Parts: sequence; structure tokens; C-alpha cells
Amino acid sequence: MDFRDSPEEARLRARLRDWLTENVPSLPASSCRPSSTTPPTR
Repeated sequence: MDFRDSPEEARLRARLRDWLTENVPSLPASSCRPSSTTPPTR
């Protein structure tokens, strides 16, 4: 099974991380960064 994000999904995740960083300052920084174990996008 392939769990990698499509390019569209990767863009959505990036937008959500940016939004969370700007709008939820109490969220730990590690929650808004991609995991180092996340497989690369196609």
C-alpha cells in the first residue's frame, strides 16, 4: 500500500502547517513541521 502524499495532498499539508503556525501559537513547533520519518512525496 502506498501512503505517500500526492502533490495536491502535500500542498494542502504545507498550507495547513503554515496556517497552524500563524493561528495557533500555543501549538508545539514540532506539531507544525513535517516528520523526519515522513516518506518523500512523489
